[in-house]
Amino acid sequence: MAFFIEPDGIIRLIGSFDKFSGADFVNSGCFFPQTSLPQIDLLKVCNSVGDALYEKGVMGHVTIDLIAFPNSDGEEMHPFFQAIDISLEFTNNAAICYFFDILMEGSLDQQTGEYSIQWKGEEEAEVEEPSIDPTSPKAGDTA
Repeated sequence: MAFFIEPDGIIRLIGSFDKFSGADFVNSGCFFPQTSLPQIDLLKVCNSVGDALYEKGVMGHVTIDLIAFPNSDGEEMHPFFQAIDISLEFTNNAAICYFFDILMEGSLDQQTGEYSIQWKGEEEAEVEEPSIDPTSPKAGDTA
């Protein structure tokens, strides 16, 4: 997950994503937004880590890599997770979230983790071109 610590201490989630590997320890891509953990857990991690970093004078981009494990008590139980990396810089994964946001022109609901876009139907998206009759006289032509 990627978030930003504002100079006034406000923490803003940029995006969350699930990584997938093509080979061991090689990231092949990301699914956006993530579905491995409940969104409320991500917000708690963002806020607690972000607050601790801000107290130490850190501001700016932060990316935390988490690994999720299924709960052995059953699939319907809350999954376990553990932080495995933290980066205090603008990472490629944070850039992917920004790039996705620019391309889709949507918005991320930080509480639910859902990303929504406005869909324009074909009727709304089409622009009618004025029809030109090649046999009609042009302005300024005399007959």
